Amino acid sequence: GHNADLLQLRAADYAYLTPAMTQAQDVAAVLGQSVGTANSVTVFDSVGDSLTLQGVTAATLAAQPNAVQFV
Repeated sequence: GHNADLLQLRAADYAYLTPAMTQAQDVAAVLGQSVGTANSVTVFDSVGDSLTLQGVTAATLAAQPNAVQFV
């Protein structure tokens, strides 16, 4: 809905993202570098830092790529 959460990540932290990629491709690439469980997903940037999202799955993010914004 219009009050949905938005995850904002710094594109420069993900060296494998390119300007030619679409939003969905960006999200798919980040999820390809992630580890998921039944109720969480942990994403890793290019230097090994991680962010764990509890209550969110990789499938949820893949289905809603606009919920992730790269700046």
